[in-house]
Formats: sequence, structure tokens, C-alpha cells
Amino acid sequence: MPEVSGRITKLLHLSSMLLAITASPPQLHIFNIFEEELLGSLDLGEGGDVTAILHPATWLNKVLLGRENGVVQIWNIRTGNQIFETESFGSAVTALSQSPALDIIGIGLQSGTIHVRNLRTNIEVLTFSQPDPVYALSFSTDGQPLLGSSSRSGQVSIFNLNKRRVAHTFDASPSSQAVYLQFLPGQPILLTTSKDNSIKLFMFEESGPRVFKSRQGHSTPPTRLFAHSERFILSTGDGTLRAQSLYKDSQSFELSQGVLMDRSRKQAAGQGFDGGKIGDVVSIGSSRTREDEWDSILTASRGENGARTWSWGGKRLGSHILRTGDNTQATVYPLNDYVTD
Repeated sequence: MPEVSGRITKLLHLSSMLLAITASPPQLHIFNIFEEELLGSLDLGEGGDVTAILHPATWLNKVLLGRENGVVQIWNIRTGNQIFETESFGSAVTALSQSPALDIIGIGLQSGTIHVRNLRTNIEVLTFSQPDPVYALSFSTDGQPLLGSSSRSGQVSIFNLNKRRVAHTFDASPSSQAVYLQFLPGQPILLTTSKDNSIKLFMFEESGPRVFKSRQGHSTPPTRLFAHSERFILSTGDGTLRAQSLYKDSQSFELSQGVLMDRSRKQAAGQGFDGGKIGDVVSIGSSRTREDEWDSILTASRGENGARTWSWGGKRLGSHILRTGDNTQATVYPLNDYVTD
């Protein structure tokens, strides 16, 4: 693809075209995917950066642009003309979503307000609000009158369009990271992805949404790797210890640190250990010998005066803290020289 000047902030795939938005000044670039050529560029004028983009269903050659100044514009990408602009909503437009009904769209704002509007008549249909800025919007298309909205804090709100109120709220990212969401076409399933490197599927039942599938890795680059067996690698990073399967990703798991919130926190008090999560791990070791019967993994963290044990069978932090003899920081490298089968 030809290069364009400016930082690309938004992309939209539309038929055989790829639309790219660049900032400062805001421009819309139109590429032919198959020919790998630039068809043209549009100067988008005043209104601040483009903060959301959407192709409304059945609107040939039209795109919606949400702007930093709080307006939504309709542009004809064939003629290069702006054909409509809403009044300002008083806050930057952060999300746009197509509803199952033609001409009906969702507009999410930095203020946390959500407008459901008829695009053709420019008439407000519904209004909702949430405490945090709207990060993403998605309508259910399986017949349930639901609208999902996410925020940068990781919270997801589900609104019932018929009852005009919040139906469910839940945290899709326990680490309070921004969450993108999308209802799967024709299914009562919500897909969420987050900056904490997780992807989850929520099934909507009569009792509400529940996680029925999920995948997650470290939210930051791993700092240490150790080959536990021919099937699993132990990895650390972001204060977590994970077992990564080399054969089937669904078998990967994070070793629980729930014990740090109670018994281990009391044990660690005043002994050079922190509560909450483990610190930056400087070394890992493990043994597969009778690993289901006792703690078989050992980690040493920077700033701690000993090593922690972990239970492979229990998939959790173990029962012991092995302190150094002189009560100084553990600095053994590498532990696998000392922990063997």
C-alpha cells in the first residue's frame, strides 16, 4: 500500500476498499485493497480529529465520522462531499455502532452518554448514560433488545432497549483496562477484548451473562521463561505466573495468587514480602517429581528476601516462603541449576 502522511488513527474495511483516517490535519484516505493503490484523499476540515468511524448498513458509498468537537458527519466517499452533519452533542464522539434496524445507530460520547438515533430522520430514539466515557458500542442481533457499552475502566454495561434501563453490569477486565466489545451475529454471545491481553466470550442466559470461554496471556512482555516439561513453559510478567501449553492453548492457565490476599499477606508482613501480587521474578525453577503431591515450583522475586513455592497440581501459590539465611534479597541465578527432576 502507498504511504500517507500523518499518524493513522482509524481503519475501516469497506468492500474492496480500505479507509484510513489520519490526524493533524484530519484526512480520509481511500485505498483499493486488490490493486494496492491510493484512490484519493479527503480533507475533513474543522471539527478536530476523527474519533469514530462507521459504514451505515445499505448506505452506498457513505461513511459516518464521529468528531472530537461532538458532531457526527456523513461523507460520500465517491464524490468526496460531506452531505450531513448533526448538531454537537457537547462531548467528543468516541463510538459508533449499527443497530439491527436500518438507519438506527448508537452514538457513544466521552461524557458517558449514549444516543440511539434515527440517522435518516435525525430523530432521537433513546438515551442512556454510564459513569465512564464510552469506549465501544455493540447491538445484539439475535432478537434480544440489548445494547452493550464498554469503558476504559474495564466495566461493561448492558442496556435493555425495550425497558430503557441498565440490565447488567460486569467487569470484563479485572485489571481495569479498556475493553472492546462485539455481539456475535445472530447469537446471544458477547465477545470482549482488552488491553490486558485477554479475549472472552460471554453467554447471555436468563440469569444474565456468564463467561464460557476465555483466553489470556501476560499484559506486559514476559520477563522470565522456564521449560517445565516438553508440553509446558512457565512464564512470568506483570506480577503473574502462567503455564503456557505448547500443544493446546486452551490448556494454558494462570497460577492463582488468591492466598496472597489473606494468609500469605499476614505471613509476609514485616518479612520483606509484599501482599497483592508477586514482584518482578528474577528466577524460576521446577521439578516434575510427584508434582501433584507437593509444591514443585520455586520463584524468586526482586526485593524479596526468599523464594516462594507454587503448587502445580493446585494451580496456585504454594504453602511456603523459603527465606535466605542472612535475611537478604534472594539473588540466585538460575534456580533450574538447583531444582531438577
